[in-house]
Amino acid sequence: MRKCPRCSRLYDDDNLRFCLDDGSALTSTAAIRPTVRAVRPAAPTEVLPAPKSSTEPAKSLVPWAVAAAAILIAAVAVIASLSMLIFVRKPETGVSNPIGSRSPSASPKTSPTIVNLADTRWTDSNTNLAIRSYHFNPGGTINDTSKDTWKQNGNTVILEFNDGYARYEGIINGNQIDYKARNKVNFEWSAKLIRDQ
Repeated sequence: MRKCPRCSRLYDDDNLRFCLDDGSALTSTAAIRPTVRAVRPAAPTEVLPAPKSSTEPAKSLVPWAVAAAAILIAAVAVIASLSMLIFVRKPETGVSNPIGSRSPSASPKTSPTIVNLADTRWTDSNTNLAIRSYHFNPGGTINDTSKDTWKQNGNTVILEFNDGYARYEGIINGNQIDYKARNKVNFEWSAKLIRDQ
């Protein structure tokens, strides 16, 4: 027989080493004669399920948030690109066809009279441009900015804007210059400059 030193509960099973009620180490009572007393029956021992130790890592929302942000940025970029294409390639009435077209009206016509562009003022017929008025300074700049330049060879003129970001190639026809233009992102358009009187 074994006894719990803390709660004094007695156990008939000599193989038990710890009290089922409080976990204290049991002592042997072989020499002690047990006192008869009413022992309340022990509550059945329940085995609780062990907590699930998942080997699967906790799922984070960070990858989903990053993916959603990337999709949103890509959608904004596509919409902005399409808007630029529509804005820049918008055909204008009265303007010659874009560079990529092969119609005869797109090729500039030459004039027998050579006009010197130095110190003249011209207005662009393309209404999509932010700056539409040009003053060709004798020093080779346009509108007093070193980033915009012009060169003339007979009736042929080359204009470069914003340090070569956009390049216009045109033919002078009296009081108008028919030009074709292209910028660094390969947008192409054509229009004409009209000389201010």
